[in-house]
This record gives sequence, C-alpha cells and structure tokens, in this order.
Amino acid sequence: MQRLDLQGLVRPWKEAIEAPPARDRVWLHGDLHPRNVLVQDGALAGLIAWGDVTAGDVATDLACAWMLFAYARARTLFLEAYAPSEQVQARAAGWAVHFASGLIDSGESRHVQIGLSAMRRLAGAEE
Repeated sequence: MQRLDLQGLVRPWKEAIEAPPARDRVWLHGDLHPRNVLVQDGALAGLIAWGDVTAGDVATDLACAWMLFAYARARTLFLEAYAPSEQVQARAAGWAVHFASGLIDSGESRHVQIGLSAMRRLAGAEE
C-alpha cells in the first residue's frame, strides 16, 4: 500500500469544517467519481449509479473535481465554470477528503487508486 502524507490535508479539512453549512438543498448524484462518469471523445456522455441520489449540499457533488480531474488546471476550469462561493468550494474539498477516504478504505483496487489520487491532489501533490 502506498504511504500518504496527510499533512497537506489539514488545511482543506479545517477550512471545510469551518465553512458555514449549506442553506439550500439541491438534487445530488451522491456518488460522483470516475467509475460513475461516462466519457466519449473527451466529453461527458452520461452518469451512472444513481442509487445514492438525494437532496443536500451542492458541495457534495462538486467534490468530484478532485476525483475526476488529474490536472490542477482542469479542476480550476471546472470550478470557475461552476463558480461556487469560497464556502461551497471549501465544503467540496472536505467532501472530497471524506469520499477519498471511503474509496481507499473499500479495498477495491480501482477505488483505492481513485481515493489515493484524490488525496494527493487535495494535499497539493499533483501526479
């Protein structure tokens, strides 16, 4: 198993838990990671696994930025297009830490890789 420097996760986690909670509830996919996103010719073609669909904080699904985009520039463009507030973006990073932890803990090799990659991105250690 790869070792992870968790020190880089302190800032995003602290900012996430200090951000005010969401006031609005929106429909969420609830499990938006690379294995549930279909891409064709470099463009989004569909989403699968709607078993976790729910209503809640939009930051939950925005956590996908750290799981779907391997490059900081792509994440920046994605978040700029959505234009979340600083608080929403902070909560999204916190959700990404949470989801990445669960993916790593699953023990399923593809999920573990997604989780480890997301953790490195969140910690500022690009691949």
